[in-house]
Amino acid sequence: MKGILYKYNLHGFFCFLILLFSAINGFAQKGVNVGFSKIEGFEIKSGMEPVSGMYAQTYSRKAQFDDVFVVKKAPGIKPGKLDFNRFMVISFSTSKSTTETIYKLEKIRKNQGVLEVYFVSSTQNKQMKLAKAAYCLYSTAKDESLKGMIYYLNGKVFQDVQN
Repeated sequence: MKGILYKYNLHGFFCFLILLFSAINGFAQKGVNVGFSKIEGFEIKSGMEPVSGMYAQTYSRKAQFDDVFVVKKAPGIKPGKLDFNRFMVISFSTSKSTTETIYKLEKIRKNQGVLEVYFVSSTQNKQMKLAKAAYCLYSTAKDESLKGMIYYLNGKVFQDVQN
């Protein structure tokens, strides 16, 4: 009788360890949310829009950012302050179109050293007279440990950049 109880207790202990390891491993695979902020007051330089399709880019230096974006010239708009020592800028842009579409960053997750960036789009069913490139800008903390980035639009991968 004593041997049977010992066998069942040992079996229960191993089942507990397996469940605990599975829970910890499952949590590690889901990743963690990363904070971000929207950046206002900038626009894409003329001629720097994607020729076709969609494009996501990360800027970790001011010179890189300034090659593509300029301060938006509109009354009442102040450009956001960019600190490239602590933050990087993530941009999403599309080629010119006369259909007004809005893009925004929904969430960023770090999963096993890869930054997963999720954008969503909404079409306004509004036609514009002049074709414009749609874009959005966000900042997030720099992370030198990243192995790569995966960009999603409406839940589907559209750009995978692995180191």
